[in-house]
Amino acid sequence: MKTGCARKRQDDSEIRPYPWVPSRTSPHGFLMQAKALVISDGKPGHVNQAHALCRHLELQPDTIEVAHRHRFARAATYVLDRLGVKSTLPFTMQADGRRFDLLQLRQRRHETALVVSAGSATYYPNKVIAAASRRPNVAILNPGGYRLDFDRVLVPEYDRQPAAGPVVPLPINLCDTDPAYYRDRREEFLERHLPRKRGVGLIIGGPNHAFDMNPADIRSYVERIFDLTPEHEHWVTTSRRTPPEVEAVIDRFSFDFKLIYSREPYNPIPAFIALCDTLCVTDDSASMLSECASFGDARLEILPNRPLKSPNKFERLVEGLRRRRAAHVFDGSLGDEREKIDLGPILREAINPILKKW
Repeated sequence: MKTGCARKRQDDSEIRPYPWVPSRTSPHGFLMQAKALVISDGKPGHVNQAHALCRHLELQPDTIEVAHRHRFARAATYVLDRLGVKSTLPFTMQADGRRFDLLQLRQRRHETALVVSAGSATYYPNKVIAAASRRPNVAILNPGGYRLDFDRVLVPEYDRQPAAGPVVPLPINLCDTDPAYYRDRREEFLERHLPRKRGVGLIIGGPNHAFDMNPADIRSYVERIFDLTPEHEHWVTTSRRTPPEVEAVIDRFSFDFKLIYSREPYNPIPAFIALCDTLCVTDDSASMLSECASFGDARLEILPNRPLKSPNKFERLVEGLRRRRAAHVFDGSLGDEREKIDLGPILREAINPILKKW
């Protein structure tokens, strides 16, 4: 049975209208596409989530980068936030190498529907800029240490932030689900490898604060997956966190496509998602799991690592995917969990009311 956020399988030509996005006219009378001002800390994982939100809402992202003036300035933002003081003194703003100030942002506010940011370095600037621009604001991920006085706070369920006030729990991380993006990545991959059969894609992460990655476990997983899927091609990619001893295990197997990230920093994951019949993913990355659970029609197998502490947020994420029939925890057999999670209805319900105020 599909959950309320299950995604119907999409073809590349699907167009989803978003009539709730407000239309605006410039002071010169020209019709404009509504924009979201994205506050960036320079970290791709954070910026990508903000841009993914813009994509879901059909808002054009307009990105500026913020940085604290010195290491004490960041600590000062927590104090200022608690006091309710909004000031640009602790941080700088720039875009395309040019500095910005609040006056310049106010002059552009007629173009802006929303202020969006992800990452702890962005939450205080988000509040300052939104107040100066008189626009609603959204924080992505848990803004721990700061007051929750944003218009909306989008937090993954695995963070266990109570759904109160502006907090909107999400079953997975925000990620890009634009069919054109996956089509382009698929075509890029096909220039590297032309498959003759459907693929089984292995996506190998690495150890982190919650998990240890054991090479013997990875070898056992690969051997069993090969045994279970003899009629498929087998593809693999590692990540920047994959240890050399795990890379050595991967090198012992004859994959039809093999990408060792430490030797070639190319990302085939979107192509795997678009092309594979089965995805087998280690459980150490919330972003990887979220991406695999949000697009395509592959069944998703999760390869467990050895927990250093339990329970942890990754285990909570996996349990949520399993409960929604979006993933199967690999136990030596393959499941057939293929549900994809569509964040669109959740985001529309949460953000439509504040966009309508613009």
